Amino acid sequence: MDKADKVWMIAGLMLIMFIFIFKPQILIDKTPTPTSTAQQTLEPTQTAQSTPEPTPQPTAEPTLEPIEIISLGKFQYTYYTNSVADCGNTKGITFSGTRAIENLTVAVDTRIIPLGSFLYLENVGFAVAQDIGSAVKGKLIDIYYEGEVEDPQEFGQVFILLGGD
Repeated sequence: MDKADKVWMIAGLMLIMFIFIFKPQILIDKTPTPTSTAQQTLEPTQTAQSTPEPTPQPTAEPTLEPIEIISLGKFQYTYYTNSVADCGNTKGITFSGTRAIENLTVAVDTRIIPLGSFLYLENVGFAVAQDIGSAVKGKLIDIYYEGEVEDPQEFGQVFILLGGD
């Protein structure tokens, strides 16, 4: 693995760590907003009753769980497209129910890699195990791709990212 691959691997790991650590629920602003911006009109003898503003509740601090990176060894890479010849249909929906994304969705043997796993594929980049295939058996990963694969990689080390829950 050359220096550029290591830089991209670290950048991708940082992105995945961000996703694992700061889940989308934490990023949502939970401060109450006023329901009406209209001003009250008061008669000269009336006084405005002050309603106490709700006190913002503290949000739970995220716990920093370590992410474990485990090498699964060397795998063979193959490529598939959204074609009848490759998939039997052209819907683009994976076995896990998600839409296939080019160079991110991979088909795996679920006896080795569970669906939903975050992976790093040497010479390819980060991927998510979202699909299966009838020909995907053992140490073979089928990478979803649209169109022509410019520089197909045939083999590489595969790492699974665990933890961060």
